[in-house]
Amino acid sequence: MCSIREFYISGSCRVFSRFSFYGVGSGIGFYKYIIAKKMEKIVVFTPSLNIGGIERILLTYAKGLAAKGYEVIYLTLSGQGDYEYEPVENLTYSNLGVKRLRWAFFDLVKYLRKQKPDIILCANYATMLVYIAKVFSGSSAKIITSQHNYYENYLEMNFKETFIPRYIYPRCFKVIAVSEGIRTMLINDFGIRPQKIVTISNPIDIVQIQSQANQEVELPDEYMLFVGRFDKVKNLPFLIDAFKLFNKTYSQVKLLLVGNGAELENISKYVENAELQEKIEILGVKANPFPYIKNAKIVVLSSISEAFPTILLESLVLGTTIVSTPTYGGIDILEKGKYGYISASTSDVNSFYEKLLQAYLHPFNPEEIIHYAEQNYNLDKKISEIEELWK
Repeated sequence: MCSIREFYISGSCRVFSRFSFYGVGSGIGFYKYIIAKKMEKIVVFTPSLNIGGIERILLTYAKGLAAKGYEVIYLTLSGQGDYEYEPVENLTYSNLGVKRLRWAFFDLVKYLRKQKPDIILCANYATMLVYIAKVFSGSSAKIITSQHNYYENYLEMNFKETFIPRYIYPRCFKVIAVSEGIRTMLINDFGIRPQKIVTISNPIDIVQIQSQANQEVELPDEYMLFVGRFDKVKNLPFLIDAFKLFNKTYSQVKLLLVGNGAELENISKYVENAELQEKIEILGVKANPFPYIKNAKIVVLSSISEAFPTILLESLVLGTTIVSTPTYGGIDILEKGKYGYISASTSDVNSFYEKLLQAYLHPFNPEEIIHYAEQNYNLDKKISEIEELWK
């Protein structure tokens, strides 16, 4: 005898066996069978399990939907990345066994034919692969993609960068914009119909974050923290310059850089040239960055552009004071400075330095910013908003 769940996943049991699980001929049994049968199978696809914000967001969605009883598959290219696989009921981790997105097409086609998902969640550039693979596989799955990047200057974008939002997004079932700024951009710059787009800000698993933040790690007495990719858009030389000014007055405070990326070597050299090797520590990727966030005096975001930076939400929910450049995402999340300090520009080092001083001397009330994050960005609320897209 097998359970309804075993039947629904594998299709290996007979109908009679499913009904007898609840009692032969039982009206209640038949009703429960129908409910189970209607529960959607969802594939959440992202190329990797790296530390980037998009990967964390999609993994959070996968866990939240699994907790609601959906059968969820978190699908990556190779299964390699910075995160460890955490066992979650109803959530299966799978991979295509390839290393690059361009090699994944035929494997994804076969995967969709085999799994027959009802819904596919994806984001940004992966959307084109998902859409074409869906067409060639004959799948009837609804593609729900999300746009996480804000393009500052549409006119400077090349054809490759504009092709997906202009020609692929309109063919998806729904497009999630993680902020109103991105929704406006998709409508005005790419001509996507407003009815196709829904604004849903990124979720955070507050309970998990607060729990993981209690892990004991060795930390300096006082430090400010950057978490993210070492990428040009993150503007790390700007951050280092501002920290150098700050450190002249508060020499006991260190700057910890958590992450990795293409600019790692350049940033290491920049730190060396600034003669700050004793003050700035590059820690690499941390599978659990939350103890570092919780115990920081300040979390810093120096980016030139951010659509909706997850690190700000994670910092808020842990009660840590933030200093951010005025990106669209930073302004939205911090409500124009109500819940964190925002510098005058992404290039004015002195302005950022002054905000660092203010944050150090006058930190935000932890209870107030935690309450704000819990009220506006809790996972259950965001999962319900996602569910409404296909109900």
